[in-house]
Amino acid sequence: MNKNNILIWAIFSFIAFFLVAINLNNVHVIALDSQISNFVISSQVSWLTSFCSILSVIFEPIYVVLFVLILSIILWTRKFRNESLFLVFVSIAAGALIFLLKLLFVRVRPSVQFLAETGYSFPSGHALISVVLFGSLIYFLLRIKSEWKRDCLVLFSYLGILALGLSRVYLNVHWFSDIFGGYFLGATILFVGVYLLKTNVFRKLFFSFNTYLTK
Repeated sequence: MNKNNILIWAIFSFIAFFLVAINLNNVHVIALDSQISNFVISSQVSWLTSFCSILSVIFEPIYVVLFVLILSIILWTRKFRNESLFLVFVSIAAGALIFLLKLLFVRVRPSVQFLAETGYSFPSGHALISVVLFGSLIYFLLRIKSEWKRDCLVLFSYLGILALGLSRVYLNVHWFSDIFGGYFLGATILFVGVYLLKTNVFRKLFFSFNTYLTK
């Protein structure tokens, strides 16, 4: 995928997020969110609830930060400096936007929850992070020469994105539209990051920083 197409996908993803955001109070969106919420409340299975709870805890901010830090260090030490900076950029952008947008929209979570959560609901931080992290892994994995290994790992990453988003709905800690908002915003951050990577922005930043240190 060339740079122009990546930029188009970034714009498309942002427009999709914007459309979700401005329609949060639409009667049809509210009705759909409520119907899905009522359905999951009446359809709980103990083992699935436990699995979704574990999945959600694994992707709590503290563990995500630790994972990003470790992976960034590994990439840096193996001379993948641009990729390391890319991962740090998309992670910081994701965290900052989650914090700011939740304060902007102040959307209340569903009242009946199967995993205690605090804070506001829109957009879903877990859904956003799943797209950013697993999407970054997919981008890195495309370089693997072994076709079957690449396809299996990419499929696993896609399933991770889907599972993490749906688990938040199943636990009733998010409305269904929160997940779509998180997915689209995460895709926007990911595509912007890939665009910057392909236009050598991170390489230039590293070169400038390295030049400054060696003065």
